[in-house]
This record gives sequence, C-alpha cells and structure tokens, in this order.
Amino acid sequence: MKASERKVLTRIKKIINKSKSFFLAGHEKPDGDTIGAALAFGHFLARMRKKKVDIYSRHPLPKNLEFLSGILPGIKVASFTDKNYDTAIILECSNFGRMGNIIKPSQVKNIINIDHHTINNPFGTLNYINPRASSSCELVYQCLKFLGARINQDIAMALYTGLVTDTGKFQQENTTAECLRIVAELIDGGLDTARVSQKIFQQQSLGSLHLLGNVLKTLQLHYHGQVATLELPERFYQITGAAEENTEGIINYGLLIPTVELVLFFRDTERQNIVKVSLRSRTRFDVSQLVKPYDGGGHRHAAGCSVAGTIAEVKQKFLQEIAGYFRRKKC
Repeated sequence: MKASERKVLTRIKKIINKSKSFFLAGHEKPDGDTIGAALAFGHFLARMRKKKVDIYSRHPLPKNLEFLSGILPGIKVASFTDKNYDTAIILECSNFGRMGNIIKPSQVKNIINIDHHTINNPFGTLNYINPRASSSCELVYQCLKFLGARINQDIAMALYTGLVTDTGKFQQENTTAECLRIVAELIDGGLDTARVSQKIFQQQSLGSLHLLGNVLKTLQLHYHGQVATLELPERFYQITGAAEENTEGIINYGLLIPTVELVLFFRDTERQNIVKVSLRSRTRFDVSQLVKPYDGGGHRHAAGCSVAGTIAEVKQKFLQEIAGYFRRKKC
C-alpha cells in the first residue's frame, strides 16, 4: 500500500471512529458495484453499533440484485431525506449530485468520496479515488481491512457482487491481480461464488431475452468493422415488456465480433429527446475522453453519458467524432 493511500485511509478511520450517524449512497440507477459497496460498508458500520446507519438509493434495486436486500441495514429507496448525519459516504459518483440529490452537503459534517472512475470531481472532505482499482468494492474492501473488519458472509457476498459485475465476470481489462486476490480471500472465507453468480447472471425473464433479440437486430458495423452500434428505441420496451434494468450487459455482445474495437449503445430514456449513450472498448480507445464534453463519466474502456437529441441524431454525432479520432490516429 502506498503512503498516500495509507494516509487517506488513516483519516477515514479517524472520521469513522468519531462519527455516530452515517448516510451512504451510490449513483442513480444502481448497479452491482454501487449496491455491493454500500451494503458492505453499511453492514460493517451497523456491526460497529453506530447509532444511525442509513443506506439510500434514488431508484430500486434491479431484480437480479434483489437477493442482496436482506443484508442489514438494508436500502431505503427515496428521492430525498431531511435527516442530518455526521458523515456521508458517497460511492461511485463523479460528483455529489450523481446519487440523485437525496441529501444536501449542508446536512452532513463530513463527506467521504470513494470512487474508481477516471472522471471524478473530488467533492469530499476526504477523497479515496483510485482509477487503477477494478471496482468501488475493491476500494471498500481495502477500507474495511484497514479498519480491522471481519469479513463475514454478508459483507463477502456484497463485495463479490461488485467485483464480478464491474469486471464483466473477470473478463475485462480492469480485472486486476488485487481484485483476484480479494476474491480468493472471500472464497477462503467460505463464500459460495457459484451461487452468487447464478443469482446475478442467470435470472433472465422472457421479456429481457426478447429485448436482447430486438436490440441485436439493430447492430451495425462501421469503419471497416472496427466500430459497432446498437440501438434501443422506447418501443422495444413496450413490445417486449422489459425494463431498463434488463439492458445490463447487452453492449458487450458487440465486442464478441473479433474486429470490433469500440461499441456504442444508444437508448431512449424516460426524458423526451434525451439519449443514453454507453461505450465499451478494447485497448485502442479511451472512451472516457469521448464522453467528457457531455459531462459523462467512466473509465478508459467503459463510459457513458446522456445527450440531447434523437437516437439517429446522437448516433450520427458520435460517429462523426470517432471519424476525427481515426484521422488523428491514422487508422
């Protein structure tokens, strides 16, 4: 562990020890890493018998992650709370409002910002940010170990959920040696990783499979097969009965084509004329740079943003920007 990291963790430990009430939240429309990190940290704090430990989410848990809802202290789904806290622990958020403005900075004395994304505005009283980490759950694990936590089965299950989902089942380039060492320790501690993975990845509904089929029909290749695009217009939800949470993982199908270096997934949102753009890449493309002009966030190989316009308009805009990238790189 680097001296700078130890210094941050020492300060976090001091704040944790003196605080009695805690607010925890991750980003809107939570994924496995957000939920796992919040529950792991929150469960540890509850076991410390802190006076108040509240975990909030702006949106409900995706159905394939509902099995985590039994981990105490549980998750409150709400758009706002007027409670005050000693410390807020904000996970996986590029800025304070990314968790849906459930709470205002004035309602807390300390803010601990924990994130592994490349794009992050260090808004916390303390900022534990490491873009080299596989996931926020990896960073939470380091916090808990530094705090002397015993990793019980509930914490292990929450942490593993974040590790396995944010690394694409340990297939992506952010699968670090440290990530796998943590998984090994969780297994040594008795975690049944096969059972957890089954709950996460093998709970698809018929509607979600129909949604996948419809989206794959839109797949197009560009720039001599090096770029793939996928589209999800609003009507696909209507004809399949699927929900937005069922889009998880669809973008990765584009990378199954050997020539594809970059995948762009365009989908309508509940806001009119606002398109959600998700990007995945192999080694050549730093997609975090592509989303910066749109206040997006993410990593070198996985990022996203929201852009005004129709799917056709936003798609054309991004394809033009990528053309410029090709010219600079002499592709």
